[in-house]
Amino acid sequence: LTLAPSPPWRSVEPGNLEEEFFDAVFGKDLSAWLLSLAALALLFEMVLALPGILAAAAVPRHAAKAAGAGALLLLLALGASAQQGDRFIWTQAKLGENWDPYPDAPAAVTAWLGEVTSVRVAPERRAITLQDPALFSSPFLYLGGSVSPPELRADELRRLRQFVSGGGFLWIEDNGGGPPGSFDRWVRRELPRVLPDAELRPLPADHVLFRTFFLLRGPAGRVRVQGAVEGVEWGGRVAVLYTRDDALGAWARDALGKPLRACVPGGEAQRELAKRLTLNVIMYSLTGSYKADAVHQAAILNKLKAAP
Repeated sequence: LTLAPSPPWRSVEPGNLEEEFFDAVFGKDLSAWLLSLAALALLFEMVLALPGILAAAAVPRHAAKAAGAGALLLLLALGASAQQGDRFIWTQAKLGENWDPYPDAPAAVTAWLGEVTSVRVAPERRAITLQDPALFSSPFLYLGGSVSPPELRADELRRLRQFVSGGGFLWIEDNGGGPPGSFDRWVRRELPRVLPDAELRPLPADHVLFRTFFLLRGPAGRVRVQGAVEGVEWGGRVAVLYTRDDALGAWARDALGKPLRACVPGGEAQRELAKRLTLNVIMYSLTGSYKADAVHQAAILNKLKAAP
């Protein structure tokens, strides 16, 4: 036997193992490249057909059709390249000066989401304005703050209404963690302008949101606020969630990796529940109310009875 010049395997970093596995099984997302190639092929065919079109004296009609088809393919290609594929991206609205109280928290959320669920996640969040075309590239939008943002303009109202009515999920959170303040007043003033026919109502403790992934007995956050979880029903689902117990604040860490803010009054046990609620919210935005189906009820009730 002779030693091989190099081992018949190659080393893979642990952080890249899942990525390479999915690429090997499902392949890479080539939709943008294929659409671009198709558009170039169509344009090439137009050039080749141009002499015949001119000879037939039908330039306007044929050229318009071909140009329209080419433009459509190019737009589809550009749109495909802007999509995140099958990965969840934490998308956050940049609205007002206080829109980002916990810059590092979303990365921790998505990292844990990727660890404990089968959801494939993007490591970087997406921070956008309401005018950004990427608003419609993700089903999830987080809007947080502790002071009142500016009044929504007409175009912002229209785009936010389109996002929600088109199937998007909007999570609004008051990060102040105290009595209702200017942010709360802003939410209650602006939401009726976004969805005039909908009403913000408290979510009951048995709502499917609290058992979409983890089985929870009710709301949880960095602080405990009475009636902290409210929602707007739209199309048979909660399309807008409004929380006031600062769940995202439970994820925040300082430069040494220690919790940035205390969870009161329940301490670290409360922090864990706040984290679980965060994942439930994300899973609800992705899966809807399927856990409300009767087939799940017996198992859910048994687990709740067994819980301390």
